[in-house]
Amino acid sequence: MLKISRLGMILLVIFISSVFIPQIYWMIFGTRIIPPRVFYSPITNGFLIEKVSDKYYYWENEEGDRFTREEGDSLLPLQSYRILAMKGKLPDSLRGHKLNIDEIRLNNIYLQVKPYYLDTPSIPLYPLFESKPARFKLEIPEYYFRIKDRIEFVSAETNKVNDSLSTVYNKALIDAGFQFPAYKVFGNPTTRKPFDEGYFIIDNNNNIFHLKRIHNQPFCANLHIPSSIKPEWLIVREMGLKEFYALMITRDNKLYLILYKNYNLQPLPVTGYDPLQHNLKLYGNLFYRSINILSKTDNHTYVTDRNYALLDTLHVQWPGKYDTPAGKISKYLFPFTLRFVDSSSMYTGFYFSPYNFQSLFISLFIFIFTLFFIYKKHKKISALSLLSFVFGLYGLIALSIFNFGEDE
Repeated sequence: MLKISRLGMILLVIFISSVFIPQIYWMIFGTRIIPPRVFYSPITNGFLIEKVSDKYYYWENEEGDRFTREEGDSLLPLQSYRILAMKGKLPDSLRGHKLNIDEIRLNNIYLQVKPYYLDTPSIPLYPLFESKPARFKLEIPEYYFRIKDRIEFVSAETNKVNDSLSTVYNKALIDAGFQFPAYKVFGNPTTRKPFDEGYFIIDNNNNIFHLKRIHNQPFCANLHIPSSIKPEWLIVREMGLKEFYALMITRDNKLYLILYKNYNLQPLPVTGYDPLQHNLKLYGNLFYRSINILSKTDNHTYVTDRNYALLDTLHVQWPGKYDTPAGKISKYLFPFTLRFVDSSSMYTGFYFSPYNFQSLFISLFIFIFTLFFIYKKHKKISALSLLSFVFGLYGLIALSIFNFGEDE
């Protein structure tokens, strides 16, 4: 039992070391990497890439021509309209279209999807706002709904189910063709938005239904999406432009916008998107739509017109964390790392990095040192010394804390 408990404690120290030793290393030797941002200029009809050099911001086009930050403002007037307006440099018209600040603001849309948005804890109780409030102000309702085998409205004050309200909404869903049990529910449950569009609910047949409350009565619409499309996530955002209700991600990682016009699905001309690995940023202005798919070292940008017809693409790469000198050395020092949090999820868990086989070069020297030290001190070889070869620096730390696996 003594040997088993000692082995357990050694392994515990190894895994604790794999959490904190790399953190200390990166705090000391790590350098901040600022990914370049990519925009499309309506002035040049080309891409502009924002870069940082010694804390100095500048812009480059695809040909490598460099522009100051102020020159970049003039080349991106729809992004920098506030600064240009304050300086009196906002053009009166652009591409034959007379510019108006209110119109620019209305047409400047932005939607971001990060991996952890899709893997986050949630309480399956949803406030159904009055979509057309008498005072033109969204207010938190008394009843929240939950939905699985049926929809039920529960009082937030008494925790009691309102049977009559539940019956009315159940009937509205069934009349629209909803098949229970519900698969997933998506909405934007906050009052910090210009208006409310309710929820989009996926039923047991992979159909999407739009449910909202209008003048205290249910509104339910079946989107009648094609059976070949299997929705997995929807990101619902209420925007003043009212161009689309939500961004839909399918099970095969295709992207669609659910448009206000008859709930039509607008496919986005994007390839290689992995929602659990990539950040997605959708920008829009008076003339273009820009979809950015970002990993830790890449940005694939797709530019379309207002009808989402593809106009241009750009792929930008930059050195990642492990391309820096500190990153290259870390692959030899640390066989693996363990984190309890990860950018891809809001859940706490055990997130191991892949094993770095380059670390075996250092581990071999650590293993030889461990064998020599144990033999010199105890005149015998311990099988625990193999831990220093498999776990490298972590194993050496753990064995040294526990007297290299031997009693004093």
